[in-house]
Amino acid sequence: MSFKHRVIHRYESILNFLGNMIMPAWLMSTKMKLVLVSLVPVLAFGYVYQINTVSTSGYIIHNLEKKVQAVSIETRQLETQVAEHQSMASIQKRLPDLAMTMAPKVTFVNTAVATPVAQR
Repeated sequence: MSFKHRVIHRYESILNFLGNMIMPAWLMSTKMKLVLVSLVPVLAFGYVYQINTVSTSGYIIHNLEKKVQAVSIETRQLETQVAEHQSMASIQKRLPDLAMTMAPKVTFVNTAVATPVAQR
């Protein structure tokens, strides 16, 4: 048997099976048909609602990711500014404006016995 004849034979046997199949009476009743016809719009509405919800969530997530990127850029800029302001050259440049004076003599206290800061 050629491939074409096998396909035709299979197709005819499937059609024969479907034609001879006896459906239950409750499945072919008017009530069941009404239930199925009314179920289709309900499922379609649920599908559209779900797709709308998912796409809205995706849009919100995309906007939040943009905000995270903007905040991370701003954080890097602020860290750079902090590092510039903490540099020795910047501090020495700002010293005259701060009205600070040099300490005349620095004395260090050396204790022979190590004393605890806090005791229980």
